[in-house]
Amino acid sequence: METTPVRVEDRMVKQLRGKEIPLVKVIWVGATPENATWELEEKMKASYPFLFTSGNFKDEISKRRGEL
Repeated sequence: METTPVRVEDRMVKQLRGKEIPLVKVIWVGATPENATWELEEKMKASYPFLFTSGNFKDEISKRRGEL
């Protein structure tokens, strides 16, 4: 049985062997925020694109990257 994500709570970029790995902190159905998990952003966008349609979350990512 697959659990459905509710929302993306946070974002970070990990450095691994000189590469940047974008991660998102995901809140899942039935889980508390304390039980959120860090997932690969690319995988989550491919599997759950609806999580990334909120203007607020995109604006926050852009602010963190200095794109706004």
